[in-house]
Amino acid sequence: MSEIASGNKVLMRRIYEEMWNKANPALAAELFAKPEGVERFVSQFLSSFADLRHTVEEMIGEDDRVAIRFLANGRGNYVGAHRREQDRRA
Repeated sequence: MSEIASGNKVLMRRIYEEMWNKANPALAAELFAKPEGVERFVSQFLSSFADLRHTVEEMIGEDDRVAIRFLANGRGNYVGAHRREQDRRA
């Protein structure tokens, strides 16, 4: 496995384990070039699913690409941006 693929896998694992599972949307500022939308989305999502848990089932890295198969469990009521846009048009 290349050094790039290995680094990208570490990065993706941090996104799932630290940002999602540890409910730390502020980590987006460290991990993303344009974190504002990411941090806002994760914050809104986590406020709707307080018990949300991501489990990385499989991760494959090659060159600069990473594919992840994950399982997400949680209970809640999320009304995302798409739904709000529909409500505005009504």
